[in-house]
Amino acid sequence: MHNFIIKISKGPSSVVKFEHDWLGNTSELLEREEINSDYLSCISYSAEKKLFTEDEQLYVMINKFYASNTNLNLSKELLKRYRSQTVDEYFNKFDGELSGIFIDLKSQKVVVYTDRFGLIPVYMCERENSIWISSSPKYIFLQDKTLKLRKKSIECFLENGHLLGKHSWFEKVILVDSSNKVEVDLKDYSVSTSFYWTWGEVEQVNYTFERSVDKLSEVFLNAVQKRKHVCSNNFLLLSGGMDSRLILAALDKSDLEYTATFSKTRSEELSIAKKLSAEKAVPHKHWVLDKSNWVDNRIENIWNLDCGISFLHDHAAPHNREIHKKGNGVYNGFGGGILFGGNYIDQPNISIGQDKIKKYYRDSWTEEKGESEFYNINKIEPYFLNTRLRRFTAVGTRSLLPNTPLLPFIDRDFLSLLMSIDDTHRKDRKLFNAVALKLDRNLFAKYAYSQLGRPITVDRTMKYRLKGYTIHLMNKLFGIEYISYVNYKKWVSTIDPFISQIVSSRSILSEMIEIDIAKIYTEGNLELLGRVLSLEIYLQQILNNKYQSTEEIKLKKS
Repeated sequence: MHNFIIKISKGPSSVVKFEHDWLGNTSELLEREEINSDYLSCISYSAEKKLFTEDEQLYVMINKFYASNTNLNLSKELLKRYRSQTVDEYFNKFDGELSGIFIDLKSQKVVVYTDRFGLIPVYMCERENSIWISSSPKYIFLQDKTLKLRKKSIECFLENGHLLGKHSWFEKVILVDSSNKVEVDLKDYSVSTSFYWTWGEVEQVNYTFERSVDKLSEVFLNAVQKRKHVCSNNFLLLSGGMDSRLILAALDKSDLEYTATFSKTRSEELSIAKKLSAEKAVPHKHWVLDKSNWVDNRIENIWNLDCGISFLHDHAAPHNREIHKKGNGVYNGFGGGILFGGNYIDQPNISIGQDKIKKYYRDSWTEEKGESEFYNINKIEPYFLNTRLRRFTAVGTRSLLPNTPLLPFIDRDFLSLLMSIDDTHRKDRKLFNAVALKLDRNLFAKYAYSQLGRPITVDRTMKYRLKGYTIHLMNKLFGIEYISYVNYKKWVSTIDPFISQIVSSRSILSEMIEIDIAKIYTEGNLELLGRVLSLEIYLQQILNNKYQSTEEIKLKKS
């Protein structure tokens, strides 16, 4: 994903800076491009040319994950659409994940289009004498250090593990909405926003359960299959769960170079993934996570990912060098459980309401109240796609770049069909399970689902009850974690000296809020500890230029 900063000045002072070391450990992959005029300056770093123009008066900068039409020159197409004033319609119908920024020096305006589900972030900040547009909130802050840290964002992250709504780490710096068009007029510096697509456009259907299974099987199969042509080599991040397994069910062995699983040496997730790969005759790679390597590259990724998640959830980081090969397509089960599995459905066919939001986001619920016209549909999943998936899960997905993320569960046609069907079919994974068994019965009937400890076709008999009790007992008595692919409870001790240093010094967080990091650590609250350490490291990185690398953290041990 390209890194950029645009400054629009209310006066002849459009100088903008972008230090090369702000790119972190991605700097060697990226090349610089610039646009300058009297009132506008743009600097972009990318792995390939992103600032495209035909006449030096109109530029377009695009960013994408996946586009169904691989033969189309998107930059040229978008310039053509811009001139014919049909960009809104183009983005409304676009099949894939695409964002674009038009810099029109002749008409003196900048127009931003975010992707349909907001997975490619664009930030904005309106100040008294300037307007900033950037791929990262830190790039805006590093230009204007008078910006204040936002206390409510810190509290939200520590409570939920991710931010919500339009908010960033800084006051006045906002994340532009999904499916949004933002137009900045360089003549009067006015800013207008609108949606080019909303969930209200999804028309409801009255399908029976059987009809729903048939249609969704067909459309999901197509969603997976059409993505295999985008890159020369594709692999699948495979776990012992259901979502990545459904993608595997829709592929043949010739479609994948390999499957891969992040895991410690022994885990139920790894064991199942190996069996699933063998069933499909696809080579499997075990990317080992252990006490010696678990923290590798995670500190750098806190910077790269703007602390969007706790570093304890950045499982791909230790194998960044092997993963980050341009030209690879990476299938993963992004959104499968929440969207297709119906994980959040209590009452079917109702729009998101404040009671539901308060249940999941507690004191942070006001950060995204769900009142936007964007959610104009009698379903709750669009809200959680725009919150949990967009602001948490998608951060981990972006850590896989510059590979191309292949995300069939958010395919335009599949998700539109899914959200048009009666929720009662999806509740309790009924629809998901039926589609899974239709696409490849062996994968789901022969092999256990890691969270159940048994195949989805098997009842919870005494055999499986005893298995569950044994695993739980071994974990409680001896700390043996067999199901999960990580064991942070044991591994986190490798950074004890660093944690002690954070505890003994006056942390930035403790100056913002009341927090006892030592108590959090001694009580073994690993989830909260991961969030606290990640945020403290990020704030030290941007405010004090400290903790820029994993090596710096590891040296604290010596």
